[in-house]
Amino acid sequence: MVKSEILHRLGLGEESKVVILASEQLGFSNSINVGTYDALRRGLLTSARIMVPAPWARGAISSYHGEDVGVQLVTNSEHPIFHFGPLTYAPSLFDGSGGFPAEVEDFWDHADPEETRREARAQIERAIYWGFDVSHLASAKDAMVARPEFFDILLELALEFRLPLRLDRSQDDPLLGFPAFSLASDEGVLTTDHHVDLWHKEWLKFQNPTEVFEEVVLAIEPGITEITIRLGEDSSELRALMQDWPRYVSFQQLVSSPRSIMEMFEKMGIRVIGYRDLKQAAQATS
Repeated sequence: MVKSEILHRLGLGEESKVVILASEQLGFSNSINVGTYDALRRGLLTSARIMVPAPWARGAISSYHGEDVGVQLVTNSEHPIFHFGPLTYAPSLFDGSGGFPAEVEDFWDHADPEETRREARAQIERAIYWGFDVSHLASAKDAMVARPEFFDILLELALEFRLPLRLDRSQDDPLLGFPAFSLASDEGVLTTDHHVDLWHKEWLKFQNPTEVFEEVVLAIEPGITEITIRLGEDSSELRALMQDWPRYVSFQQLVSSPRSIMEMFEKMGIRVIGYRDLKQAAQATS
């Protein structure tokens, strides 16, 4: 599947520029839940991802009203306070502190593929059982993308549940060792084309999140680009949990008052969609 075919399914030309603005970590804390839903309902945010094993995942479903939410498949847990583990019996997915390993390398070195498959499926099924209309899949930290034995599981689940994947054309890089993006496309799984993570260190030079967006918008290429953010409502909980809480709050404020951003997208001819649009396009032709 080439890029123009994906855009064609959306009724767009091959030079069209499309953006999905997605937040991660839904379910991690109450502050993140509140902020995420607020931005989905009245702001620029078009999609979010639930971390099903996380401490506030049940809180996330209690506030859900049909928003565009996918599953962020979790295989690591690095937070020193909110350290959580698998839903299933999966000894190889535990570290010495009683939860998922903190480092992705530990997951790669010790995780059993069958236990990983069972756990990943359980996270998707739990989200569906709770009532989420799951719109897409993604692997937290790309842990299930960067190794072929785990990417096979991710691709299998996307096909089984007929869901799009958050991927990136750069994941056909020879350094990865296998063409993840092309394999997904060949199987008919709809994916994003490009990915910009605003939490990446290269964006730390910008003090104002609006400046970040301006730089990102200017660099958008034809195809479907996910812009990933993290956000949360300013609260004592968020300040206690997150050392970088001011960045969560600044992005919360930005996407909750989106007029200037939408004007930039409109000026550049960029269309804003959600993952549910990709899911509907995929299922309409399958």
